[in-house]
Amino acid sequence: MEKIAVLSDIHSNLEALLAVLNNIERENVSKIFNLGDFIGYGPDPIPCLQVVQSFDLNLRGNHEDAILNKPDNFSYEAKEAIKWTRKVIRQKENKDFLGFLFMLPAKGFHNNWLLVHGSPCYPVFEYLVSDLITSKEGLDVLRQNFNQIQNVCFVGHTHVPGFFIQRNNGIKYIYPPYINNRLELDAEAKYIINPGSVGQPRDGVSLASYLIIDGNTIIWKRVPYDKEQTMAKIRAIPDLPNNLAGRLGRLP
Repeated sequence: MEKIAVLSDIHSNLEALLAVLNNIERENVSKIFNLGDFIGYGPDPIPCLQVVQSFDLNLRGNHEDAILNKPDNFSYEAKEAIKWTRKVIRQKENKDFLGFLFMLPAKGFHNNWLLVHGSPCYPVFEYLVSDLITSKEGLDVLRQNFNQIQNVCFVGHTHVPGFFIQRNNGIKYIYPPYINNRLELDAEAKYIINPGSVGQPRDGVSLASYLIIDGNTIIWKRVPYDKEQTMAKIRAIPDLPNNLAGRLGRLP
């Protein structure tokens, strides 16, 4: 049975991406699916774009959308990073990447799985955060999203590994370390599963995050990388806010 790696939110962090790919190579993975936001924030958009084109699936995240359109609901740091990234990609020798970004789909499918960057209802932009579980309004949002899938959906966007599970009309959220980073899928349940972020994790663990699908088993992986090198690159680019470097070096 084939093993599949699911990545998301690389964010132009080449050191993290290469560390994850080295880890994937040791896992004998046959396919790599990328849920989007492989540019933005970080210092290496062009090398990251070159690498991801070899993947089996690439989806459009909100940062790819912002390169082609106007950044929507972005923080100051994110807007500045998009302005710089757009300038780099539009340079003469890099313009071919614009066509690649333009062709990225918002949804992907594999067997009965749905793959998106944001959510089943809003594939590019909606955040499915753990706090949704704490209110009636949030649970309504989750139910609307579960109604859009057959059994499993993979999402990114939040930079936090975790999953929602719907069983017998009840919904709960689980953070992977609480189950030893391993989930056995049950045909009687539905799942919305987040691999976390390769290039900018936001769960208090400054290690690259991704997951492997092995049959009915989901395994979350955390990978160390040379974050000091990435931080130094960011600080060396005047157009990128220094906060983007500091974010990699501290716990949120």
